[in-house]
Amino acid sequence: MHLRRLLCALIGFWFTAGVVIGFSLFVNSWIVDAVIGTAEQPVLKAVKSVGYAPIRQLMSSVAHESDRFLIISWGWMEILLILLVIGMLVPVKAGPASFGAAGLALVMAIAIRFLIAPDVIGFGRMLDFVPDSTMLAERGRFASMQRAYFMAQGVELLLSFGLLVAFLRRTRSRRLPQPLKPINQVNGVDDADDAHVDG
Repeated sequence: MHLRRLLCALIGFWFTAGVVIGFSLFVNSWIVDAVIGTAEQPVLKAVKSVGYAPIRQLMSSVAHESDRFLIISWGWMEILLILLVIGMLVPVKAGPASFGAAGLALVMAIAIRFLIAPDVIGFGRMLDFVPDSTMLAERGRFASMQRAYFMAQGVELLLSFGLLVAFLRRTRSRRLPQPLKPINQVNGVDDADDAHVDG
């Protein structure tokens, strides 16, 4: 029972961390304009003196570099978490469906880390400081890799959520108390005991 609870906690952490990372990557895509738009007057004066475009480009590069750090760090962490989940599926005697879902998640996590993430990071750094009207082919490749990354991460979230729900149900069902015997069965046992004593 303790192993099942630990497994549920581990899968829950995997799912929650995936949601937080995805939200952070999504927010960083528009936070630069929000920060500049709500800046104090001294900052706005500096932006006007230097120019909005170079300041925005620099801040966007910083935000994108933060995204790249999250992508690399989460890639390794997700692989480690899934390996731990698979390792714990053995002692809890999980079924083939659970092993299949975890195995598929591991394959996808490895593909994300070693096939998709390097292109997202490489093309992103290449395009950080070039005008939007240039390197259109590279921009198309970068956009397609971004879509592939978020789609794959979405599938990972669905797999982790499915495993979490399945094991939460099993753990809860094992904790439910055994149903009481019907009243007529209890009375029957008592009558039999009385007859035995009287005889």
